[in-house]
Amino acid sequence: MLNATKAIQPDFDWERLHQLADGDTAFEVELLQIFLDDMDQGLAQLVNAIAHQETHTVEQVAHSIRGAAANLGAVSLAQTAAQLEQLGQPNQLALAEGLLGQLRSQGQVARHHLERMKEMSAD
Repeated sequence: MLNATKAIQPDFDWERLHQLADGDTAFEVELLQIFLDDMDQGLAQLVNAIAHQETHTVEQVAHSIRGAAANLGAVSLAQTAAQLEQLGQPNQLALAEGLLGQLRSQGQVARHHLERMKEMSAD
């Protein structure tokens, strides 16, 4: 299972997720599903916060996404969220739009991986 997942998203620390779930593939799927659902909510909050120039909210939400991503081994997501977190300061939000798009794209890759994991565990 681990080798197949590496081909889908090479910047994901699959060993971290595997250890966290204690080798339970169904639990890995559940953890990723919860993370992605929470990330969808976070992305919506970020869009709103950026539109309203709410720097503190951008910083808080990006921090939350970064921590969760790092815990699961989503390396690129954690790095992008960390960059976005740093932009949660006055006069920095103009750069946040690009990072928000990048975070969305990385989330879609993770969601694709989750669907693949579900298919593989059903076989």
